[in-house]
Amino acid sequence: MGGWKRGGRSRAAALVAALACGAIAIPAALGGSVTPGQINWGGYTALVAQSQTFKSVTSTFTIPQLDCSGTAGQQAGGTLLELWSGLDGAYPGAPVSVEQVGVEPSCHLGAQVNPTAYALQWVNKKGKIVHVVGQVVLNGTYDLATGDSVTATVSHSGTLVTVTLRDNSTGSTGSVSATCPKKGCAYKSAEAIIEAPGPIASFATVSFTASSATDSLGHTGGLVTSGPWWNTEQLTLIGTDAHGNRFTPCATPGPYDAAAGAFTMTGTGRCVTGS
Repeated sequence: MGGWKRGGRSRAAALVAALACGAIAIPAALGGSVTPGQINWGGYTALVAQSQTFKSVTSTFTIPQLDCSGTAGQQAGGTLLELWSGLDGAYPGAPVSVEQVGVEPSCHLGAQVNPTAYALQWVNKKGKIVHVVGQVVLNGTYDLATGDSVTATVSHSGTLVTVTLRDNSTGSTGSVSATCPKKGCAYKSAEAIIEAPGPIASFATVSFTASSATDSLGHTGGLVTSGPWWNTEQLTLIGTDAHGNRFTPCATPGPYDAAAGAFTMTGTGRCVTGS
């Protein structure tokens, strides 16, 4: 992870710290199983239904305008929102691992900043991080603009995982490859997700399009499919409201358009960072 600074500390150090407490992936206590209403992910995740694995996943999203006017958004620590495509992290009984790539817009001292970040993370069965890398550079920069259309793709060939980001608005592309540790990746789930790795940034709507996955049996389709190849769970992003009530819906997914691979995530305005 690179040396980008924000709020007086290295983003690399912040990301490693977040990973250490399970903020980037599903907490180890959940055993890697997605349970709607109990995680900090929102969106759609596909779970293999047969003996296959996923080979790749992709989705396109628009970097949203955040509301940085709330108290938390004006602080030095700021608020965050992550948008990404990923493999793993959601299949019950699989290793608690995740291979993801995406963008993290955030609020800092009342202003929106848009670093591009990626995380490839694997953990062992005891929840210990065994491999982390971070940051994709696109045409010499990892900063993207609000409103840009971004395509995030994760694929693997055996244990070699490649993550790719393309800024469709500028044509810039960046990718990074890394080898997954032995038995570290199961490739049994595929996701298009928004996530709250910390205090969640307020937003109105995030739009995803062209989300799809390909499995090891040669099937390609949307994350929601009418075929028997995989099952899908719809995830509401959960957080804490201004009164300290946990398990509050922060963002809810709209219907999935299978033909376009499209859906929206709509902020509820109920979570603590809007105070």
